Amino acid sequence: MADYYPLLVRAISSLPQKTGESRRAVYDRARTALMRQLRGVDPPLPEGEITRERMGLEEAIRRVEAEYAQQDNTPEPPPEDEDEVFEDEAEEAAPPPPPTRFEPPKSQAAVAAPAEEPESPAEDESRASAEPPARPDRRLPPRQRSEDETEGDRRPPLRRGEVRSRGAAANGGRRGASEGGASWKKFVLFALLALVVLGGIAFAVVNRDHLFGSSESEQNTAAPAASSANPSDQAKSADRMTKTSGDAARRAPAQRTGAASGSARAVLIEESPGSAQPQTFEGTITWRTETVNAGPGLPPDIGLRGDLVIPERKIAMSFVLRRNTDQTLPASHTIEIGFKLPEDFPFGGVANVDAVRAKPNQQALGTPLAGLAVRVNPTLFLVGLSEKAADRQRNVALLQAYPWLDVLLTYTNNKKAVIAFEKGQAGEQAFNDAFSAWGELLQRPQAPAQSDGNSN
Repeated sequence: MADYYPLLVRAISSLPQKTGESRRAVYDRARTALMRQLRGVDPPLPEGEITRERMGLEEAIRRVEAEYAQQDNTPEPPPEDEDEVFEDEAEEAAPPPPPTRFEPPKSQAAVAAPAEEPESPAEDESRASAEPPARPDRRLPPRQRSEDETEGDRRPPLRRGEVRSRGAAANGGRRGASEGGASWKKFVLFALLALVVLGGIAFAVVNRDHLFGSSESEQNTAAPAASSANPSDQAKSADRMTKTSGDAARRAPAQRTGAASGSARAVLIEESPGSAQPQTFEGTITWRTETVNAGPGLPPDIGLRGDLVIPERKIAMSFVLRRNTDQTLPASHTIEIGFKLPEDFPFGGVANVDAVRAKPNQQALGTPLAGLAVRVNPTLFLVGLSEKAADRQRNVALLQAYPWLDVLLTYTNNKKAVIAFEKGQAGEQAFNDAFSAWGELLQRPQAPAQSDGNSN
């Protein structure tokens, strides 16, 4: 409960004339201002607390009346406007509402409005009867009275409503700060996570060739390196193998497609129309091994393939050597020779493959392989090598011993041509791989004696 005594003393001391009527007007304004303040608190104050505040004000009024009952009206210096002074003091004494939900009324309207209301005679009589009887004059000396008033002014007013509202505001502020801090932390966390993800995506896009291309290139380069490494070791292991025939020779080898590949020289020699000097055209051939279909119910087999190109003549030829697995075909091995000729080829086309020969160099005449060539279509010929034991042994020795091969051709205009091509290092490796897979790799191949030609 607040102490209203100092406020009333200050308000009455500022009156020009301290008569009973002037003091009652001050009391009425104090009651009205106090009730307005108490009723305006949000949340509303209990009725018991409002009654205690009113009783405190009435006690202060009785105390002031007891002191001023027999006082003389002594002139005092003119104070500032009593309405403004009393309203400020009343607002300090009364428990103010929470600052967020209640705004106190203007000072002039809060104090001046009750003063304008006329007082009824009944209220005057009841107020006169309620006033206590006059008491003996107990005025204090001016020095002591001023000290008492000063002590009354220094007493801190009780502000329960304000303390309560401050606690609620503090709790709400802390709760709001904690929620705001948590939301801010979440935002920062999500932002950092998004930056990390975007950075990873950008790094993968920029370095995709380095990340994904390197493994493919390593795999592509590893196979040729593994196959071409230490050819002498492969030759030593191959030397330990013996030549076999029949069912042992028909066993499926391990798939070694592309084990050896590379380019070697190739030359096309044609008869020149109207001239005794033949025409020569340079080209290249690329050797490799490949996996082929051995036939129904048989495992895949290995084949030897050479792709030849004569750029100036726009001629391409394929040379494919395979082991024969077809029991109905009387041949130990087959050679498929295919041609790709330009549309404006001056000799018309290839009429026949006369022979396939093996030779020690490009200028040598060469030794024909024992076999028979058959025209399958205008651009494909099949050469079946003889399956006789002697012919077979001789053909295998020729194919492995000599570094050069050539194909004798007859064009559709009866002109002759020779396509000669070498094995080269890659070709030698491819031949060794193929014959080793077939079980026919010779330990030290020797060139056999030359025969008179093809055998049927």
